[in-house]
Amino acid sequence: MISISPYNFLEATVSNPSPEGRPYLIIGRENINRAVHGDVVAIQILPESEWRGGTETIVEEGDLTKIENADDETEDPEIETEVELREKKILQTSSSTQKQITAKVVGIIKRNWRTYLSSSGMY
Repeated sequence: MISISPYNFLEATVSNPSPEGRPYLIIGRENINRAVHGDVVAIQILPESEWRGGTETIVEEGDLTKIENADDETEDPEIETEVELREKKILQTSSSTQKQITAKVVGIIKRNWRTYLSSSGMY
């Protein structure tokens, strides 16, 4: 079952069934692959070269807008520098902590469906 981080929507974990195993870390929108908190998922473990620690960085909506608008014709060198600095900080954090197995969601076995009611009681 996948657990989306309450602090960073681009980070999730999947429990590891082995007794001594740490949970598998899933980072990024593409790797989460449309799964939501509580879905039962099938995962593929990524190569060891892609394993890393948690990001320890909370993504803010303003930061996401800057990254999504990176293809705009007007380039701001300060934004690029800021993004590069954050990436370096994440890499430094990852190398200083124990590496965690990283994976990606390849399928959703069972959805965590919820029932929604309107004010009239109709679906």
